[in-house]
Amino acid sequence: MAGYKDEFNDRIKEQSNLAEKRFRGYCDAHDIQYYEYGIHNHGFGKSFGLFPGIIRNTPDFITFKRHPQLVEVKGGLENIKIKLNDVESYKKWNEILPLKYFFYSLTYHTEYLIKHDSLMEYVSYCQTDFYPDNNKQYYILECPDLESLCMLKGVV
Repeated sequence: MAGYKDEFNDRIKEQSNLAEKRFRGYCDAHDIQYYEYGIHNHGFGKSFGLFPGIIRNTPDFITFKRHPQLVEVKGGLENIKIKLNDVESYKKWNEILPLKYFFYSLTYHTEYLIKHDSLMEYVSYCQTDFYPDNNKQYYILECPDLESLCMLKGVV
């Protein structure tokens, strides 16, 4: 799974990372329709940072089972990292359609499906750190803690 230490162009060229594959499998297993909604492989390189956050941080998927929803997908090892600035964009997206987060831990081989409001309550208690390459601050979401925030499997 690509991380911040990998070259930027290598990170964005990944058509489908492991967490997104797991999300697609989750949707297929639970008869949830999904559409790749977020911006992937845009080709703008680092200049993509000049776009407004609400555009850069478009949720990865739009889903439909009982009603439409947006889903942001992220993967990690023992924890999931989510930038504070990105969270501000996700708050705006949640006003348009309900937003959920699908996290996948490679270390624990565990999927977590979490409502936006539950995650916002949790991050107020999270530790933060800074990426060394761009000095952007991020929340550290500890995977064992995420279990208590999870929704029932199959309810999207």
